[in-house]
Amino acid sequence: MLNDRADGVKAQRTTLNELSLVEEFVSLNELLDGVVPMMKVLANNKNILLEQGLTDACPIMARVDATRVQQVLINIINNAIKFTPSGRVTLQLDFEPMSATTGLLIFQ
Repeated sequence: MLNDRADGVKAQRTTLNELSLVEEFVSLNELLDGVVPMMKVLANNKNILLEQGLTDACPIMARVDATRVQQVLINIINNAIKFTPSGRVTLQLDFEPMSATTGLLIFQ
């Protein structure tokens, strides 16, 4: 669940069948900056350029489980690098509003 208004920096715990999520407001730029630099080492080893970007539709802050999102990003980027023989890998983060306060993050 996302929210581009930081009404408070309170973490919320949600349990989905045994998977526990800890939602908190985080900067999407900081979220990417926490993952992409370490994955650039892997990309550089294969002479692949790793780029990142946020579309204009993305909110500055989002309420997500940062640890889980980082795990997903690491897996996506790792697979993209693994299956890219040469050139570049670009991670683009987009946002699709679902209501005035929620929406979907889209990783491309």
